[in-house]
Amino acid sequence: MARQLVQLVEERLLLERVLNGVPEAENPAVFIGSENRDEFLNPFGVIMCQYGSSKGVNGSICVVGPKRMGYFAAIGGARHLSAFMS
Repeated sequence: MARQLVQLVEERLLLERVLNGVPEAENPAVFIGSENRDEFLNPFGVIMCQYGSSKGVNGSICVVGPKRMGYFAAIGGARHLSAFMS
């Protein structure tokens, strides 16, 4: 499974699949297991967050990890990075 995930990252398919679902909200969105929009990501937890400003570059941050990852820390990290990038 890890090999498939790395292959998808290298081929940029994972980026396309995941980033198409980034919500237009300030708070990070969390998808665990079958909540993920892509069936391939069902074994994982995904945290997505947007950053940017009206004058600058906008983008997305995505954390993909095991279902049992430390969500509190991962969400805090995504928020912190989003605020920093904004």
